[in-house]
Formats: sequence, structure tokens, C-alpha cells
Amino acid sequence: PNISPKIYREQILPWEQKIHDVYGNLVYYHNCGPIDAFLHDITTFKNLDLIHSGPFSDYRKVGEHFHEKAPIELHLRPEQDFITCSEKEFEKRLLSIKENYSELGVQSYCIRVTTYKHPNLPTEQNLLKLKRWCEISNQVLLQKK
Repeated sequence: PNISPKIYREQILPWEQKIHDVYGNLVYYHNCGPIDAFLHDITTFKNLDLIHSGPFSDYRKVGEHFHEKAPIELHLRPEQDFITCSEKEFEKRLLSIKENYSELGVQSYCIRVTTYKHPNLPTEQNLLKLKRWCEISNQVLLQKK
């Protein structure tokens, strides 16, 4: 993790808890680093509208902890899932996510990809690839079993 669980519990969690207590909820829990080591602590928030599962977190562990607590915003891995990924690999990754979340009982989630520009493609081709990834996402994630 970017910070140790000890530092998180001593320096950050108490402030997050105060914010939660003052407002009665956390609208969006976001952490740019891996949150696996803090999942148990984060589940103590009673009202959470959306949790961010970043590219450095194990999305399955986030699903295990939050499948009944909050919708999940799954942020894909930019390089592996966009820049160097083929259409078939991307489709396979989405199917795996869909199957894993279904098995875990995750009812509500969305997929997010931060589009880092492919170093060897012009902007227009990057945009076309992103549009295609959106089409594939809709086909895979919105189809019924």
C-alpha cells in the first residue's frame, strides 16, 4: 500500500470517521492506492454511497466486503486493460469481472478506465479505441445471462 495500515488507522481513519459522523454518510470513498489492507476499516462506515476500487486493489476482495454495502466503481488497469489490450483480451477481462461479481453477489457496479494515451497512436486512434472499448463494455456487461 501507499501507506501502512497502522498509519491509515492512526492518522486517516479517525478523520474520515469524523466526516462520516458529521454528515451521516460518505458519498464517495476514493483512494488512489490499494485499499485491500484497509477494507475491514472502511466497512465500518454505516452509510457509503459509492466505493472506488482502484487499479491497484483486488476488485474481488472489494466485492467480498462491499457486495451488500455499496455500489462499486471498478477502475480498470490503464496499461493492461486499455493500452496493450486486444479486443478479445478486454472482452475476456470484462466477462471475468462480471462472473466474479455475480458469484460474490455484487448487485451494483460500474466500470471506469482512465485513458492514458497510447504512446504509439495518434489522439484520433486513441479515441476510436476508447469508443470501441465502450461498445464492448456495453455488449458484455449489459447482456443478460
